[in-house]
Amino acid sequence: MCKTVLLAGLVVLCAGLMQAEEAESGDIIVAKIRLVTPHYEYEWTADAEAAAVADAGVQPSAVFSWTALQPGREMTLAEFEREVLRTERRLVDTGLFYSVSVHVVPPRRKPLERTVVITVSDGFPYRYSGGNAFIMFGRKALGGNRASVYVYAGWNLFGVEAVHENLGNRGIFWKPRPCLMISFPPFAMLMERSHGMSSLYSQGSSFRRMYRLRWGRVW
Repeated sequence: MCKTVLLAGLVVLCAGLMQAEEAESGDIIVAKIRLVTPHYEYEWTADAEAAAVADAGVQPSAVFSWTALQPGREMTLAEFEREVLRTERRLVDTGLFYSVSVHVVPPRRKPLERTVVITVSDGFPYRYSGGNAFIMFGRKALGGNRASVYVYAGWNLFGVEAVHENLGNRGIFWKPRPCLMISFPPFAMLMERSHGMSSLYSQGSSFRRMYRLRWGRVW
């Protein structure tokens, strides 16, 4: 009897070790992503896109746009662990949250599947700044999305800037900026590119309008 129990225990132990080795060496699958905020809890699965939530500080689609983790995606264990750390760092860098935590729930029955839990608390959405003879007031996370608006007022800069970093949830960056400002040389039409973004703007002489349009893709 003791030999039978011992043999059965060895078989179960070997099976567990084989599953663990398979999980470490092979691809894993992101089963689902759970988002926890002070306003709501949301679970994103492979069966549906991230939906809008009423009275949300930041929408689930906005939070999920800062990560490459998606339900149903297959990744190596090393890639998965790197993306978990990267997701937490990117959410912290947004400045939209007072605290951010991204952790993984250990698998139970399926060793290759992982559930990711993202926990965030609302930050301060308003922005204040200024420069030479002007001030700026802004608001981020408009409508719970990656949209912002900034108002400039002063002797040498006056206007409004609107920014959307994720049009259509496709990572498209859109930044129109009509302003009135002092500028030199008297007139110029400029085109510039930096960090994957393109900008086209014209500027006139003192107290003439400047129009700036910036577009591209962000991640």
